[in-house]
Amino acid sequence: MSTVIVVRDTTATLADALAEAVTRLADQHTRDDNALLTAWQSVKAALNQSALTNRQRELVLLDLMGLRRSQIAEMMHVTPATLTTYWKAIYQRYDLHGIDARAALHRRLFPQVTARSLLNLLSD
Repeated sequence: MSTVIVVRDTTATLADALAEAVTRLADQHTRDDNALLTAWQSVKAALNQSALTNRQRELVLLDLMGLRRSQIAEMMHVTPATLTTYWKAIYQRYDLHGIDARAALHRRLFPQVTARSLLNLLSD
């Protein structure tokens, strides 16, 4: 099955469009426990309540989805060096340091959701 995402709101970010698309897919999901819908609603709510800019939210969401750095840079129309600048600003905002900073950020923003659990739910 393939999914086409149509963004009609020109002010919407890619992250907003992806979150909306996954939420709609989850609505159509046949699982009785609605785990996918709940997980994506949690992610969307956490991002909306975060202190991140729209571009930073977009980066975090794409990273949470498991995309590679080069894929994220291409989708966001920036260079990998720009992504590094975005990550530094995010880490500074949340006072995160070290090699596990990204994982710590995901745990802080999405304590009940992991990338692996989201991807597993999507593939079910």
